[in-house]
Amino acid sequence: GFREMADNPPVPVKEEKGEDMIPSHQAAWSPEYKEMFAFWSEERGDGVIREGDKIILKTAEGKLLFARARTGKKLKMGRSTYVADKLIGKPYGQSLEVARGDFNVVTDKKEMVDVDESKGGKSNEKLVDRNSNQKLSQDDIEKLKRKVTGEEMVKTIVSNSATFKGKTVYSQAKYLKRKRNKFLGHLSVLPASGMLVCAAYLQNWPGRSLRLRPDTLATMLTAANVRAHSRTLICDDTFGVVTAAVLERQGGFGKVLFAFTGERPKTEAVGFCNLSSRMTEIFLTFPLAVPRELNEQRRRDAAKAAEVAARKDEKTPEREGSARKSLFDDMGGPIGSTGIEEKKSRLYARAFEELQISCNSLIIASRFDTKAILRDLLPYVAGSSAIVVYSEAIDPLKDAINFLKTTGQAVNCNICENWFREYQILPKRTHPMMNMNGMGGYILTAIKIAHPADIPAKAESFGLV
Repeated sequence: GFREMADNPPVPVKEEKGEDMIPSHQAAWSPEYKEMFAFWSEERGDGVIREGDKIILKTAEGKLLFARARTGKKLKMGRSTYVADKLIGKPYGQSLEVARGDFNVVTDKKEMVDVDESKGGKSNEKLVDRNSNQKLSQDDIEKLKRKVTGEEMVKTIVSNSATFKGKTVYSQAKYLKRKRNKFLGHLSVLPASGMLVCAAYLQNWPGRSLRLRPDTLATMLTAANVRAHSRTLICDDTFGVVTAAVLERQGGFGKVLFAFTGERPKTEAVGFCNLSSRMTEIFLTFPLAVPRELNEQRRRDAAKAAEVAARKDEKTPEREGSARKSLFDDMGGPIGSTGIEEKKSRLYARAFEELQISCNSLIIASRFDTKAILRDLLPYVAGSSAIVVYSEAIDPLKDAINFLKTTGQAVNCNICENWFREYQILPKRTHPMMNMNGMGGYILTAIKIAHPADIPAKAESFGLV
């Protein structure tokens, strides 16, 4: 978002160059715009790994591993252990070679992309996959690992293969790629962004993130219109994968309200993401019981006001302060208590204040009753705001969309399924990958109505509300 703003500045308001002008664009920027651009430039950094950075190591086989660049920190990759000190100062994104405990930038990455069909066999039909095809034993290979470099290992293994020369050039290219990935020890160091954290969770702990794919997460952020200065209300059971991406997208501007189910918030993915202190300052967590109790209090106040109006009683209804007190009496003890209860009361009081201001977006990714969560959080979403609900299965979303349509609280209600296919792009070998993730989950999108129609009595009789 910040890069787009930098490339597309506001329309110029004056021609002369002054103190408030950007030389490259000759356009005047508002103070708020300048603040956002300066913050983005500071967060972008100089493209090198710095002390304390949270990083993701991508191996040649495509495995994603969480790590932290800290002096004295040990990194374990496979059976080997390395010291993270050597990573500090290295550029992000470049391919690194692990050699003798150090990380060296690979300047010449050898890959067989263009092949000469005249140098290989015509067919693989007569080749039989046997262990005896490799003359070196496993013990010989282990001894060679300690003596020679990775490239020499690959050459030795190829020269001792009885079937390599008989393979087609395409099979030879695949064979060389596998061996280089295994023995050269190449890896890339990437900044722990929201999308990479999502991909790492999908690869390592798919059950925790509800099998949420990065392309599905990107669709959710776009549909929810998450941006700087947004007020986003989230109920996230993906261990914070969705929340981390939202915090990163908002860039430290606006507010992110996190309503969690259970005893405590599960946001470990936020800790894995490389977020600055400013990005996490806008983050507030509170239990889902807070909006639920507040909804009940509002219903009681409305019923009491209706009763007073019917009796033409001039007594003043309870003020907001008394409703607030009853809310926290049920949850954390009386306001003003000491210790943990006092801290809990302050947290609930802050959540109460924040919920008085309507949110611009509602995002739900839960393994529990989606319809009930949607019903509890909808009152705190402003009109014309986006509603996005993710689920592994389609059945919970059917109940949710039926609830929205029946109660008339949203329009443009749709359920979609993302379809994603990864391709190998090589000369004469472009085709879909053999192993892919076929499950992308389902997304419900809708637009909140500012003043929904009264709930039909028929819908209430069927228990839809």
